[in-house]
Amino acid sequence: MNKMFKKIVSVVLTLVLVMGVLAISPFAATANIAVKTDKESYLQGEKVTATVYFPSELKTLASLDMNLTYDSTKLELVSVDSGKDLDTALKAQVNGKAFSENHSQIGKIFWAIAGTNNFDFKGTFATIVFNVKTKAAAGKSALTLAVTAAANSGYVSMVKNLTVQSGSFEIEKVAANDLVFERTADGKAYEIIGYHCITVDSLSIPAQYAGLPVVGIADSVFKSHAELKNVVLPDSLKYIGANAFNGCSGITAITIPDSVETIGAGAFAGCTNLASVTLPIGLETIENNTFKECSFLEGIDIPFTVTKIGSSAFADCFCLANVKISKRTTNIADNAFSGCFSGLVFTTVEGNKYLPTYIEKNFPTANTAMVKDLSLGTATCDSDFTYTGSEIKPTVNVKLTSGERVSKGRQYKVVYKNNIERGIAKIFVAGIEDYGEGYILTFNINCGHTDIKKEIGKAATCTKDGYYNCICSACGNITKEKIPAFGHTEGIWVIEVRPTIYKTGRKHSECVDCRAVMRTNVVIPKSFPDLNYDKQINSSDALIVLQYATEIKNELTTQELLYNADTNGDGLINSGDALDILQIAIGKIVIDGYTA
Repeated sequence: MNKMFKKIVSVVLTLVLVMGVLAISPFAATANIAVKTDKESYLQGEKVTATVYFPSELKTLASLDMNLTYDSTKLELVSVDSGKDLDTALKAQVNGKAFSENHSQIGKIFWAIAGTNNFDFKGTFATIVFNVKTKAAAGKSALTLAVTAAANSGYVSMVKNLTVQSGSFEIEKVAANDLVFERTADGKAYEIIGYHCITVDSLSIPAQYAGLPVVGIADSVFKSHAELKNVVLPDSLKYIGANAFNGCSGITAITIPDSVETIGAGAFAGCTNLASVTLPIGLETIENNTFKECSFLEGIDIPFTVTKIGSSAFADCFCLANVKISKRTTNIADNAFSGCFSGLVFTTVEGNKYLPTYIEKNFPTANTAMVKDLSLGTATCDSDFTYTGSEIKPTVNVKLTSGERVSKGRQYKVVYKNNIERGIAKIFVAGIEDYGEGYILTFNINCGHTDIKKEIGKAATCTKDGYYNCICSACGNITKEKIPAFGHTEGIWVIEVRPTIYKTGRKHSECVDCRAVMRTNVVIPKSFPDLNYDKQINSSDALIVLQYATEIKNELTTQELLYNADTNGDGLINSGDALDILQIAIGKIVIDGYTA
């Protein structure tokens, strides 16, 4: 009975130990090398700590070339530190070793290591710290680990035998003052996609977020936020989504800046206390249900640029008593003003041919009042300007055919759009107060062709001319520039047989333009990897190879040095060549002209 009890305890303890090992080494069964992060998700501006490690003992590697790729648009590298377990493995190499690490190339980290014997790898290889950039787009971000070369001390490649596990994590959307922002598809601006507050009654939407303009409000973002009473919209805004402020019954007044070009259906529907609205000059359509059930709305000036008013756009606005409307507005839904004040007055200009018919058919109780027609005259401005990078605001001259004098700010306002970047800019001249209608003018912002990029349109040859396409980066204008024909120029060497530490190689030269062969059967001496010319072959030469392989330093500045560094003639300079050099240094490999 006692023996049986001891056996049961032994089995249980064994199972516990096995489970403990599995818990400590979760990747041991799936990867030889892995990368993991300290968390699964991060906010913009947070630090990410990533660890490259060997989950289980790996005693078969004498050389290793490895890199880690990260998304530099989302992550900024802070530091790379060699792990304590890597340091332990390096110290255990008593017959010579070389190690190199490089993280100067944005987006990649390189490592290369070589030793005369196999390393005993287990645990942390490196620790890397990143900052999540403040402008990083939300979503998954990957840390991709790759082994490009690996061998054991017997020179057998181990790459196919290694399993490597990359890592990934989520970057979460960032909120500021309870607003949630997301980059637009072109990556040049932000839109508001969420709002997480129910206690604040005043909201001022910023014109910029993370250094980029805020151009839009997505659908339904502020829907049913009845606590909001005061909302200020920025001049950067270009669109307001459908139902964006639907049901915001606390708002009493809203000024929509002239920068806004579209307002979605139902955007302000159910704003029952909304008494005053200023619509943007340049707006072309008032969509279905946009101001439906804004029961306190008393009057509205519809910009002369609006040509269409959709179904139920102002339906059930019981207090709506005055609508200033243009003769350009010639598409009004039959029920656009259904349920409005029976004595509604439409204010327009003489000569509005569409409105009387609409009133007679759909709103026979409505009245009509008249204002002066600003469009009975001319508006002019200069038509061409050179791009400056700043707003261009040409002076507009307005003259009425009646000879009546009108002035900016009293009888009309001027709104400029698209007046910074190259292309066609717009000017809206809109009648105000006792005037209606207006003018739409355009002017050109021309390119000075100051930023020219050259691309080869047709390459020159030894005997024929070619040409460059000279492309203006700003406007795309293309001109051509001649590339003179070249004579034969020797400058390309083609290696036919690469040299190694055991045998010579062979090469021939070609013309750099037409690839005509010029010299043949040129002998390349055997590789002799004394790379620092100190008359010794040792770990210093091996380190030069690793530093070159990881791009941290390049002391292989001549073709001769490159041949000498490629000890096995495989066309690659990596940890395998470093391993050869270490073996020569301790006498395991013997080459002509050198004694260890």
